[in-house]
Order: sequence, then C-alpha cells, then structure tokens
Amino acid sequence: MAEANSVIEMVHAAFDANDHPGDRWLQGSFDGCEPYDEIGAFKGLHDWRTLDPAFLDLHYTALSFFSEAGIRYYIPAFIVADLRHQLQTADPIFHLTHGFTDISTTIDVGGQPFERPSGRSRMINPLRYGAMTSFDYARYRLSVFCREEAAANGIHGCLSLRWVMTLVRNDYAVLSLESARWLKTQQSHEERQR
Repeated sequence: MAEANSVIEMVHAAFDANDHPGDRWLQGSFDGCEPYDEIGAFKGLHDWRTLDPAFLDLHYTALSFFSEAGIRYYIPAFIVADLRHQLQTADPIFHLTHGFTDISTTIDVGGQPFERPSGRSRMINPLRYGAMTSFDYARYRLSVFCREEAAANGIHGCLSLRWVMTLVRNDYAVLSLESARWLKTQQSHEERQR
C-alpha cells in the first residue's frame, strides 16, 4: 500500500491544480438519455477530491460519456479510489487502456464457434467515424492529458503500479503495460521536440 500511496501523491501533484471545466462542458456523448443522466450527477460537484467512492461506483458509466474535459477532471477521483481498493464496479483503468491491444472473444453460435475481434486494429462504426480504429480513439482520448498528468507523475505511475498489482490477478496487465508504454513514448517524443 506504501507504493499505492506514493502514486496517489503523484496523481494529486499532477491533477490538483486543474480547474473544473464547467458543468456544461462535462458531457461528451449525446446519444440517448443515459449520457445526460449519468453526467448530470456530476453537475455542481466542482472538486474531484471530495467525491465519495460509493458515488463514483454508482455513476461508473459516466467514464464512457464524459467529454475530454470531463474525463481529464474526474479520472483522478476514480484512480485514487481504485488504488485505495474502494471501488466495487468502476474501473478507470479500462478507460485508460481500452483500444491499445487486439483482443477477441469466441462465442458459441448454433453449435459453431464464432470469433469476435475487438480492440486496437478494429474500426469503430465506420459509417459514423470513417476509418478511425480503437487505437486511434484511445490515443485521441488520452491526448487531453498534459505532460505532467500523462507522465510518471500521474497516469503512467498509476498504470505501472496497476500493472504490477494486476499481474497476480491477471486483470488488465497486458493492456496497462501497453498503455503505460504508449504514454511514456509520448512523453519522450515531446521531450525530443523541445
């Protein structure tokens, strides 16, 4: 837990200075009523550090519907609660790692195995998003984080620690490692450009 506390301190150091984006800029998806309902619960809550883990668990689907500004502001609350093992349902690491690797699920359909691929190289609804793949979308979603947030001070530290913690549970180990590598590559690329 000492290492988790160290990462929690890094998350606070990287995210504490962020301003709330404003209630009207929290919602990123407008398909159906679920995004409005889930994001609406966060309106008026302008300090992510005060959010109760039970509240985060109750509204875990908000992670799928936040705008980029919303995810950037509220993801630290989910990360800190996750590192403290206070979440039952919410999984912020999924939202930081999904799309970085290819995965597939085999389903039995009428007695025949049917493999359903997903992840990195799969296109996301080509009629709506063109040739955007899950990897493209994952990079786009993570591009909202500044260098300090994405580097070892914040998300990278959390993903690295979570990767070590999940090796035992075999949870998102591969995905977390891939995300951490991508974030580290982005940081190195930015440093070279300076």
